[in-house]
Amino acid sequence: MQRGASKPGTVKTLSSSISSLFQKQLVDEEVEALLKILVERGLITIQDTKVSYHIS
Repeated sequence: MQRGASKPGTVKTLSSSISSLFQKQLVDEEVEALLKILVERGLITIQDTKVSYHIS
């Protein structure tokens, strides 16, 4: 999947993008676990429904 320079700006769109990358083989709990890992590693911040990226 090519997104260009844009990144998903909401949790919903990021979750959908992750699901698409895995060809919709992941259940919701697995997608949520991946989001949690990204937060724990400091790669993203989630505030309300918005996602901020901390990658260079």
